[in-house]
Amino acid sequence: MLSFEQLELSFVNEKAKVLEVDRIKSLIEADIESIPNHYLDACFDFLFGCLWIRFTPLFEKVQQTL
Repeated sequence: MLSFEQLELSFVNEKAKVLEVDRIKSLIEADIESIPNHYLDACFDFLFGCLWIRFTPLFEKVQQTL
């Protein structure tokens, strides 16, 4: 999530941001049973906060991850 936030929101970095959301999704799906709930809550809040970025490929990826 920190890597995602460090990237500036622009067309140049959009692909990198999509890949970061994919990484978050993969990490959660790989071992959701052993992730503490407070980490899952933080991920949910982070992803929900990303939904303000509408009309980009990132929006659809965030929706799929949620």
